[in-house]
Amino acid sequence: MIFTMMSLTRSLFYKKHFHFNKHYRQRRRLCLSVNRFYNRDILPVSSRDSMNSRIENVRNVGIIAHIDAGKTTTTERMLFYSEYSNHLGNVDNGDTITDYLEEEKQRGITIQSAVVTFKWNENYINLIDTPGHIDFTMEVERCLRVLDGAIMILDASAGVEAQTITVSKQADNYSIPRLIFINKMDKYNANFIESVNSLKKMFKQIPLIIQLPIGEGNNFTGVIDLVLMKSYIWNSDFNDFGVSFQISDIIYDDPLFQSAMEARQCLIENLADFNDDIANIILYSNDKSNEFTDIQVDLLKRAIREATIKGHITPVLCGSSRRNKGVQPLLDGIINYLPNPMERRDINIINTNKSMLGYVFKIIHTDNAMGILVFLRIYEGVLRSSSMVLNVRRNAKEQINKIYEISANKFIDINKANAGSVIAVSGLPYCVTGDTIRNVGSKLGCLDNISLPQPVFYCHIEASSISKEKELLVVLAKLTREDPSLFYEVNEETNQILLRAMGELHMEITKHKILNTFKLNVYIGPIQVAFKETILANHIVNYSLDKELGGHKHKVDLTLSVTPTGLLQTETPTVTVSSNIESSSLSSKFIEAAISGALEGCSQGPLQGHSVVDVNIEILALYVVTSTSVAMVSAASSSAVHKALLEANPVLMEPQALLHINVPELYRLEVLEDITLNNGEIVGNYDVSTLDNYVDFDAHLPLSATLGYVNRFRSLTRGTGTFTMDIGPHILRR
Repeated sequence: MIFTMMSLTRSLFYKKHFHFNKHYRQRRRLCLSVNRFYNRDILPVSSRDSMNSRIENVRNVGIIAHIDAGKTTTTERMLFYSEYSNHLGNVDNGDTITDYLEEEKQRGITIQSAVVTFKWNENYINLIDTPGHIDFTMEVERCLRVLDGAIMILDASAGVEAQTITVSKQADNYSIPRLIFINKMDKYNANFIESVNSLKKMFKQIPLIIQLPIGEGNNFTGVIDLVLMKSYIWNSDFNDFGVSFQISDIIYDDPLFQSAMEARQCLIENLADFNDDIANIILYSNDKSNEFTDIQVDLLKRAIREATIKGHITPVLCGSSRRNKGVQPLLDGIINYLPNPMERRDINIINTNKSMLGYVFKIIHTDNAMGILVFLRIYEGVLRSSSMVLNVRRNAKEQINKIYEISANKFIDINKANAGSVIAVSGLPYCVTGDTIRNVGSKLGCLDNISLPQPVFYCHIEASSISKEKELLVVLAKLTREDPSLFYEVNEETNQILLRAMGELHMEITKHKILNTFKLNVYIGPIQVAFKETILANHIVNYSLDKELGGHKHKVDLTLSVTPTGLLQTETPTVTVSSNIESSSLSSKFIEAAISGALEGCSQGPLQGHSVVDVNIEILALYVVTSTSVAMVSAASSSAVHKALLEANPVLMEPQALLHINVPELYRLEVLEDITLNNGEIVGNYDVSTLDNYVDFDAHLPLSATLGYVNRFRSLTRGTGTFTMDIGPHILRR
């Protein structure tokens, strides 16, 4: 076996970036070199026992990353090496286990999360493969809510990318410990050091290198485990599928020894900041070489685990999932360094038969006898089939029918599930994402819900005939129950249906489901951007309503003012009532109707009917004849607000897209010109990448200008550029 020697540049990196100014003296060491052919011996075992296994042996983890970093490919290797699957699926072939939707197979991307439970070395891993596209951020959010740990994957040729930052912030919101797996080390422009540098630059947690790559690009053959001081070399025969590899001790005369020892010393010194035992060993060590050989492996593992769970560090591993290298040590890392459900700080889990607490994080509609399936994370107690539970949000009882272990799009019937389990259940007809369920009579509380983003794209949708309208509404109700980031509304006056989504791709996927999955013939209008409306001036209006209907006189006189907040933060309008009105003898039902009507008047702005934001409304005077109906008071207030807004210099607010663009220098000017022509602007400075003279920069672009931008950008860069997009704030339209 020929080892690739780490370069002098790589060696200097550790000295420069981790401040090592140590001199090593040469000395002989008696080391036993152990080279053995390694083939992991796992007996094929049904994972059904995982629902009843000891909670200490369970890991609930998800894979998060930027799009096309290799999440699904890594998942597929994990399932293969754990002998969950006997087939090594490929995203390009559309035969992976977790990407089972037809749209996922055609597009080669993950659209919805998939859960799989498998066994690894007497431990059970509930793994969730999540999407990487920004349009499906909500799908990632609701999965992170129930995870105990995560694997964040980076492309070794790109480092930290835009969606990497987004999913990392989401994980931070739930204090989720994570490992970092620098993938695609076999790519021609892979750069491990630059990837680590990007982690240090962008994230607060210390990226703790616990593995080094042996070579890069075509020369990538394996990894060095700095904790064990062993090398893992994979068979170069691709037909071996990465099942077999060699493990060798890194000894003094090994060409990899110097770089590995420097990196290991860095690892130990970083851990000393968080572990008193290691700090004391370093402080009182008599080892003049500063190699810290007297620190035991078990102590290192325990220190890494504790610091990871507390969020101080993120262990960094590397490999190439596509080339079947580095995945088995990653699986070991999940078990060694990520927490079991008992070790999460956000909730104290007590595995008892006396109480049960579960959280609904996903709902799907199957086309078979199982019907609606509700995905649950069990936080406390034991859930049994055919049991009655309490939906805390509705304060109503619901019936559990069957419990299933999840295997992507397949479900295995089980009798019960313990704390720490991630399962699906049938029944629970009224549950929605974010609901808490518990035993009837239990005093356990309600778990925190997730925040729902507001969709910024919409389109009109119509049934092919009046007789199909009811069927369309049933389909939309199913889709919006499955996907909380999807909304629909029916205009009461025109009976027109408006469908709202998070982006172009999100809308396209929804259209595909309606047309192909539900086989419903509908007309779907063009995608549009959801603007907001606000005002720039103060205005006071007097409004009177005087009508006689059904033999009753309805008369309302009111005076109100509208004032811009000036903050431009798309805040919901506020309505206040003058103290003179509150202290008067006017019935409270009329005051409440006036407030309700004022808010209703802001639901459709005076310019294009978009919702009005950043406005304060004050009802200054209100006179109502006793015979007036509440509905008339509300209508008068709504009309008064609409009139006031129209006369207060109304303006449109347009949502912005935040683009992170990576293009060859050759096409930079063409991309910049296109951004300028579409009323966009460059933000910050250009960053010329060390990889192939590519240029990185950020830009703001009106969201409406991003419709069709994928094809336009591809044409401008001849297919060589990439960009990612986040939804930014609304600003005044230019």
